[in-house]
Amino acid sequence: MPGNTDGKKPKLENYFAYGMSFGLLGGVFLSLIGTMLENIFIQVGGFGIGLSLGTLVGTLFYSIENKK
Repeated sequence: MPGNTDGKKPKLENYFAYGMSFGLLGGVFLSLIGTMLENIFIQVGGFGIGLSLGTLVGTLFYSIENKK
C-alpha cells in the first residue's frame, strides 16, 4: 500500500482476500481455455491452481510490503 505514512501495518487477511479473488479470476480463464480444448483436468484444476497461486502471490505482496 503505497504512501503508508501513518505507521499502520498492512493486514495479512486483506492480501489473502485480494490474492484469492484475482487468483480465482485467473482460474476461471484457465478453465475456459480447458473448455475450449475439451480437457477435463484443466477445467477442474483451473480453479485450484488459480486459488493457490493467488494466495501465494498475496502472501508474497504482504511480505514485501511488511519489510518496508
